[in-house]
Amino acid sequence: MAIALKGTLDSNNIVEVVKRLVEDKATGLLLVSGESEAKVYFRDGEIIYAVSDEGIGAEVLPFLVRWVKGTFSFSPGIDAPGVNITESTTSLLEKLLFEASRWSELKEAQIFPRSLFSLREEVKEEVTLSPFHWRVVTQLKEGKRLEEVAEALNVDFFDLGCAVLELMARGLVERQKGDFEDDIVQEKELEQLKNVLKELVGPVGDIFWKEAVDWIAGEDGRVLRRDFPKLVDYLSQNISDQAKIREFQKKAAAIFSKGEQNEKRGE
Repeated sequence: MAIALKGTLDSNNIVEVVKRLVEDKATGLLLVSGESEAKVYFRDGEIIYAVSDEGIGAEVLPFLVRWVKGTFSFSPGIDAPGVNITESTTSLLEKLLFEASRWSELKEAQIFPRSLFSLREEVKEEVTLSPFHWRVVTQLKEGKRLEEVAEALNVDFFDLGCAVLELMARGLVERQKGDFEDDIVQEKELEQLKNVLKELVGPVGDIFWKEAVDWIAGEDGRVLRRDFPKLVDYLSQNISDQAKIREFQKKAAAIFSKGEQNEKRGE
């Protein structure tokens, strides 16, 4: 019987977790909390039942790969309420691996929700596009962040990202450099904040820091300036001494203020 497992999606490949449960011939419940919540039941290593806020059965599995932030936990010995998946587990794993590979391609191409894309100024040859690709192209005429396009078209970001990847390959769209750079916390500011934390709590601060940044940062690993207070608040919860909390928050505010001043001066 598989042991209980738990972790975060950003530090664990959910496909590897599923593969381990299959190889261990596990029986129990895999609970995944990301953009929504999904429950996947195993019986003797076979995936037999799945349900989420977005669907039921085999259609639930691809979403596990698309969620880049969240947590998972496996509780052994919990029986499934029924069977709603008849497709072989081997086939499901192949599809999950394909989804994971596609998502890696999006990351490598820097296709993230906050990325800014636009049409290329010159297109050298005539192209034939699907209706969906035409809708994407129309949205990108003036240049937009992909999260805005996804909202306008009411589509899943993963599907939009795959479309943008194909349009990039055909030389129709390009990522604009310097998009949202003014909105992010610089590495030196994060390093300063991390050092302050470690001065107050010791080496364990490295663990607290990774957990916090994994939770706060975007898919690209960057922290938005608007999320800096949220990061400070999250870290403060790991400091038990009230005086140290006040000291940490005071120094954090100074780091943030200095960072904003440097941004305005263009440093």
